[in-house]
Amino acid sequence: MNFLSLQSKPLNPNIDFLKMLAIISMVIDHTNYIIFAREYLYLTYIGRLAFPLFAFILAYNFYYHTSDQKKYLERVLIFALISQPFYFLVFHINQLNIFFTLGIGMACLLMFNRKNYWYLPYIFLPVIWFVLSKNSGLPDVDYGLAGVLLVYSLGLFLKNYQTAYGFLVGIFLVLINSNSFGLYSLYKILATVFSAPLVYLSKFIKGDLRLFFQHKYFFYVFYPGHLLVLGIVKLVLDIFQIL
Repeated sequence: MNFLSLQSKPLNPNIDFLKMLAIISMVIDHTNYIIFAREYLYLTYIGRLAFPLFAFILAYNFYYHTSDQKKYLERVLIFALISQPFYFLVFHINQLNIFFTLGIGMACLLMFNRKNYWYLPYIFLPVIWFVLSKNSGLPDVDYGLAGVLLVYSLGLFLKNYQTAYGFLVGIFLVLINSNSFGLYSLYKILATVFSAPLVYLSKFIKGDLRLFFQHKYFFYVFYPGHLLVLGIVKLVLDIFQIL
């Protein structure tokens, strides 16, 4: 039997609990970045949980919690455009926000959903990324190509639960924080990989947390909203020369 073709048992995660963890992690990370200029490294490590959790939540919802995958994708991309001015306002970098990363990964799931073509994004996306980054001057997305392929790999795994796709998820969990060498990157990688057991253990969390996420647009509004609030707080602190 081919080990890579083995299938694991379907996950039964507590998605609302994971949403709460991801949001808390994201707010901690962005507060450290915007208000404290990344002064506290341990807050950066906590923040590494956010993206893989959001990627998992999106991929899981894509297959199990939405009746219209195309509309789901449209919603993500619309809020990517809405969020971009707020993202640029607070980070001041020529980069596209996390909604674009999630949206491109989701688009790959939508276009290459058929089993015979699952490998195409791993071949063509790196080529496209390389050409655009060298010749067009277009901004990259948050977490880059590795972030997009993490979303895509999570979708493949959640659809098929095969070991091979699980390995791909593990590879891109490492790569999204492997842009440099040293202990700092190692700690970021370890913090990122820690999201995997959190996903598994979430099924043991009992209680109904849907009260916090009753509205389907909650996170779409929360994301640009929290950036705006942090930007205003930073402006006030700078005006009064606090911190």
